[in-house]
Amino acid sequence: MLKTLIPGAIGVKDRSLPEAVDLAARFGFPGLHVDLRQCAAFATARGEAALLDLFTGNGVRAASCSLPVNWRSDEA
Repeated sequence: MLKTLIPGAIGVKDRSLPEAVDLAARFGFPGLHVDLRQCAAFATARGEAALLDLFTGNGVRAASCSLPVNWRSDEA
C-alpha cells in the first residue's frame, strides 16, 4: 500500500498540479491522488517529460485518480 495524499479529502482545493505534488513531497506522502485533466493540461502545456520530471523530481507517484465522467449514474 502507498501512503497517498488526497487533497480534496482534507479540504485542500483549487491547487495547481505542481502545488499538489509539492504538498505531497513536503509532508511525506509518496503518492498523490491526481486530477487527470490537470495532468493532461500540464503535459500539453509543458510536455510529457516535464510531467514525469515533476513527479520523479519530488519523489511522488500518481497513486490514484478520479474519473472525469459520472460513472455512478445511468447513461442518459
